[in-house]
Amino acid sequence: MAATGNGKVLLEARGIVKDFPGQRALDKVDFDVRRGEVHALIGENGAGKSTLIKILAGAYRQDEGDIVMDGEKKDISNSGDSQALGLSFIHQDLNIVPHLSVAEISSLEDIQEAILVLCGSQRWWKWRNAFQKR
Repeated sequence: MAATGNGKVLLEARGIVKDFPGQRALDKVDFDVRRGEVHALIGENGAGKSTLIKILAGAYRQDEGDIVMDGEKKDISNSGDSQALGLSFIHQDLNIVPHLSVAEISSLEDIQEAILVLCGSQRWWKWRNAFQKR
């Protein structure tokens, strides 16, 4: 689910494939984030949400496909690479900063132009409702 932004594409994942022994976690995934968009990845367990975020965060390497920022292919091989590109993520664990609201978490200094939200569907609705009240 994404709020539509009219800005330029900041981040693209093109044809991302990730295999684990005996299982394909991601099968040619395409994903993009434009200036002004906020994304939430929701789906069943095992759908590949965490795998995609871990690739963008540098925890995993994709087996195939490209990550493109500002029109240039990028190699994200570790978390330092991801951070150097200005990528930040709000992960499923809501206890990371339990004393902050969703709005406050989203305004943290290290959250750059694109915010990717990885959460379960029940949490997404809770967060969505919190945003709508502001």
